[in-house]
Amino acid sequence: MSFRQRTAFINRCLPRVGLAQAIRRVSPVASRGLRTGSRIFAEINPVTARPHAAVGNGRGVSVLVGLALISLWGQQVLAESFDPIEPVTKRPVPLLLENPLNQKPSRLVGLGVRAVTFLNVSVYAVGFYLDETALSRIASSPRWKDYSSANLDAFVEDLVRGTGSVSVRVEPVRNTDGPHLRNGFLRILQKQIGIEEAKGSLTDDSSEKKAILGAMDEFRAAFPTGKVAKGEVLVLTKTEAGTLRLEYNGTELVEIHNRWLAERMLEGYLCGQKPISPKLRESVAVGLTEVLRGNQPQF
Repeated sequence: MSFRQRTAFINRCLPRVGLAQAIRRVSPVASRGLRTGSRIFAEINPVTARPHAAVGNGRGVSVLVGLALISLWGQQVLAESFDPIEPVTKRPVPLLLENPLNQKPSRLVGLGVRAVTFLNVSVYAVGFYLDETALSRIASSPRWKDYSSANLDAFVEDLVRGTGSVSVRVEPVRNTDGPHLRNGFLRILQKQIGIEEAKGSLTDDSSEKKAILGAMDEFRAAFPTGKVAKGEVLVLTKTEAGTLRLEYNGTELVEIHNRWLAERMLEGYLCGQKPISPKLRESVAVGLTEVLRGNQPQF
C-alpha cells in the first residue's frame, strides 16, 4: 500500500472508527506510537481521559497526539507504516534497512519475488538496497548521467563494485529449510564462475579460484542448516570493505573476506541473462532512474 493509499484509507475510516482504529488497521507500529503519544498527552492534559476520541470531532487534540507520535517514533514510524507491498507475495518490504556498519540505514531501490517459474510457486520476497555512500556516488558520477532503465546491464558492475554497501533482503513466503536456500545462493556464484571461466578470466588452477572455493565453503558452513520459517529474514551485504556479511533474523552469522564472492553474489540479482528475479531486476532498473532524478522510487 502506497503512502497515498494509506492516507486515503485512514481518511475513509476516520468518520466510522476514529484515528486510533484507522491507524491500527494500517500499521501496528504506528498504532503503538499513537497509544504512547496518547499517554503523554494525558499526562500533559489529564482532563481529557481519551485524547484520541476527540479526533473525529475536529478538535485540536489530534494534532498534539500526532506530534507526540512523530516525535517519539519519527523515522521508524514513517518507514514501517508506509513500507511498500511486493505485489505477488503481498509481503511488505522495508523502505529502510538497518546497516550495522553505518549510522544511516540503507534505502530500498527495488523489490521483487523469487519464484519457481514452471511450478508458479513463490519462494521469497526480495528487496535491493543501497547505502548513502553508494547513492551519493552514483548521483554525482558523470558516467551515470547516461543511465536509463533499458541499459542496466552496462552499469551493474559499477553499481555493485564501487564504494558503498549493497544489500539484498530475502524473506521466505513459505516454510523452507536452510540447505534449500543456501544452495540457491551458491548457484548464483557457480553461474558467475562458469561465465568467467568461459571468458578465460578465471582458471581452475589459479590461486583466485582456490580462494573463491574456500570462501564458498565458509559461506556453506555458516548458513542455517535447520528449518527457515515463513517471515524470517536473511540479509546479504557487500560491505564498503568488499566483504560479504550474512545476517539471519538480525544476527550476523559470518563475514567473508573475499571481494569476488561479495560482488558476484549481489551482481547475480541484476544480471540480464536469466535473472534470479525478473521483477526485482525491472524494479531496480526503474528505481535507479528515480534515484538519479533525486526522487524516492515508487513501488
